[in-house]
Amino acid sequence: MATVPKYSANDERITPLELFLCVNDAFGFNLDVCASKSNAKCQVFITKRDDGLSIDWSNHILDAPVFAWCNPPYSNWREWVRKAVQQRALGVTTVVLIPPWTDRQGWHDWATGADEIIFLKGRVQFDTPVETGRKSGNPDGSTLLVFRPRISNAEYGNPKLVTWDWKGI
Repeated sequence: MATVPKYSANDERITPLELFLCVNDAFGFNLDVCASKSNAKCQVFITKRDDGLSIDWSNHILDAPVFAWCNPPYSNWREWVRKAVQQRALGVTTVVLIPPWTDRQGWHDWATGADEIIFLKGRVQFDTPVETGRKSGNPDGSTLLVFRPRISNAEYGNPKLVTWDWKGI
């Protein structure tokens, strides 16, 4: 049995359906790698108990390429980005939703390994874990890091930078 990863108490930021549907239109996700039964955005999903950091995502979808959605806990976003990089070698395309913490140590090291960095216009108001009908506050903007399968890292240069007005689409 996998160990349950540790998260800070306020780490659950549920992706608003409006944002997910917009991003899903562009990528066609078939796996949610940071989900619970109550907030999964795909039919196939990985929970905290499954420990998505210790398992192979490419085995969860049979007979089709894996397109993974990842809205990770912000307390260990680096681990999830590292995992997305590892899974790229196994043919998995992953889109990771994280804050654009360009002033934080390590952000550039990990983000510049993406194939695309998509800066979302405005602030995403995340749904709350408890059914309160309210949105959670979000003091930061949001960024999508896109990791596509690669044959060789030598073939790729800097990531494509995009600003996306997802509410205006």
